[in-house]
Amino acid sequence: MSLYLFATADAARRQRTGAELVARQRAARDAAAFLDLAVLGLDTANAVLRVGAALVTALRAEGVEALVVALPTAPAIDPWQAGFAFRRRAAEQVWWFPDEVDEDGVGLPGVGEGFELDPWAPRPPVIETERLCLTFPTSEQVADYHRRIVGTRIFDTLDWDGPEDESALPDYWVSAARAFVGGPSQLLTLALIERSTGRCLGGASLSPVDGDAGVQELGYALAEDAWGQGFATEAARALADVAFEHRGARRVVARVLAGNTASEAVLRKAGFELEGLARAQHRKRDADVDGLVYGLARAQWHPSGSVRRVRLDPR
Repeated sequence: MSLYLFATADAARRQRTGAELVARQRAARDAAAFLDLAVLGLDTANAVLRVGAALVTALRAEGVEALVVALPTAPAIDPWQAGFAFRRRAAEQVWWFPDEVDEDGVGLPGVGEGFELDPWAPRPPVIETERLCLTFPTSEQVADYHRRIVGTRIFDTLDWDGPEDESALPDYWVSAARAFVGGPSQLLTLALIERSTGRCLGGASLSPVDGDAGVQELGYALAEDAWGQGFATEAARALADVAFEHRGARRVVARVLAGNTASEAVLRKAGFELEGLARAQHRKRDADVDGLVYGLARAQWHPSGSVRRVRLDPR
């Protein structure tokens, strides 16, 4: 989907502008639509962005390829913020059409060319350890990681069969940035960047369990060429510390597929204890696979001291 944003206070001009922009897009593609957020009467910018994002997602699911969106002028909406809130795929383009007026303050007829904008992005999170920087990856790091994991054994012991195509990982990091802005109640996903080389070695995450930010689930995956070097343990220790010290967790859990002894060893080194066996917890390659649950409560947690720097403020 491509997004075409504009804002004007005059209802008649909104309809004319929306119709003209839709007509332009329909000349190039069939599925174009107009969404007028100004008519909803929402009284805060956050409400406009939240409701707008839900409506854009629904139209995307219906197959709309080009969406013209009229933003309200009261409350005023920053188009760069709107692009961040509405965009779901890394390849999606966002265009902004300023509301041009002549020297007498009268709106000009028609629509100008507008310009493509780079949506606002949060300041990336940073968690530094001795050898790793846990942060958002660059597009080059994502592409390199994709090349290094496809066709390898990394997916044999993960509850994930890998990216569907080359766009899957870039799109995932777009959603990761949006979740990060939501704070401890949302998923925090980070790439594991080797500080000495700049290579992306894998990814790790903390996510609230059943919407409870007090219980955070730890997840991680490393490329095969990074196995056996202690990187997973270093990341697990750091994220356990961050969960308790910066995300208000009272408990951290981790789930692994039965038979993944290497991951079990990582968790034990990070202070986790085996808490239970869940029969047929996972479905892997048309077979039921048992799951193991590891946990670490705040009362049993001892800071690892592995974290050298933390920055989790997105602004």
